[in-house]
Amino acid sequence: MTPAPAAAPTPTAATPEQTPAAPATPATPPAEGDARARADALFQDGKKKLEDNQLDAACDLLTQSDALDPTVSALGLLAACREQQGKLVAAWRAYRETAQRADAGHDSRGDFARQRAASLEPRLPKLAVRVARATPGLEVRCDGERQADPAAEIVVEAGPHEVAISAPGHVTQRVRVIARESAVVAVEVPDLAPLAAPPPLPAAPVPAPPQGLGARLPAALVSGGIGLAGLGVGIGYGVVAMNRNDDSKAIYGTCKTASTCQAGANARSSAYDAAAISTAGFAVGAAGIVVGAALLLWPRSKATSATSAAVEVAPLAGAGIGGALLRGRF
Repeated sequence: MTPAPAAAPTPTAATPEQTPAAPATPATPPAEGDARARADALFQDGKKKLEDNQLDAACDLLTQSDALDPTVSALGLLAACREQQGKLVAAWRAYRETAQRADAGHDSRGDFARQRAASLEPRLPKLAVRVARATPGLEVRCDGERQADPAAEIVVEAGPHEVAISAPGHVTQRVRVIARESAVVAVEVPDLAPLAAPPPLPAAPVPAPPQGLGARLPAALVSGGIGLAGLGVGIGYGVVAMNRNDDSKAIYGTCKTASTCQAGANARSSAYDAAAISTAGFAVGAAGIVVGAALLLWPRSKATSATSAAVEVAPLAGAGIGGALLRGRF
């Protein structure tokens, strides 16, 4: 019996020498790889916390994840977390940013993010500041943040807020309001009152000069009288400022409506005005006493006669300045 011929070896697709080399994949830098790994771990932890309804912890973890490695997934899930927290403005802004990020990466999830942002817009609380009269240089701040357009509605989270309206040379008005979901709360502001100038100081009588001091004594008495009057004004308005400030704190601590909170704002503004007058009074008082003491204690030249001395003391007061003006020669 003739043996069957041996079967020919089955050809392989390619021998090792024929296999093409795989293209080299650029290695991820260790620091960047560690950051992404950390961001992914934070994302997974945040997702689990969100599923367990631990909203504060979940939002915090997702915020950290997106800061390390900004992704559509992290920011989109953070937006959903903020929405469940009831922070509608933060959620709305995060959804809009998610849509922009997705569009830049040709990610189809951008459409869903836009839909969620659009669904939140009718629910956003807003404030509308309405000033009775337009004032040059008008500035509006909400919770200390300056608004670029004073006439535009301010989008805020639901809850209490303070709106400050100011202009150069006018008294600042502060209004506390409560923002509510799906509502536009009007913040009515009356005409801004101009800053009041400090009242003129009373003139002190000039007694007859005793022999030996010439014209110095009446000038010293006038200056001292101005100084005492200024101190009296400073002390009196200082007490008024403290009392009105205490009144504003008491009102703010208990007010529930915009009208009652406005009374607290008016009391605080009145306290600022009284404090400004008090400061000017103290400045004029101190200057008057110093000038009066200098006139009495300054050495007098023997060669200068009483008839040659000419001294004039005048109070000096204005916006942000106070003192006394001494003119003449000894």
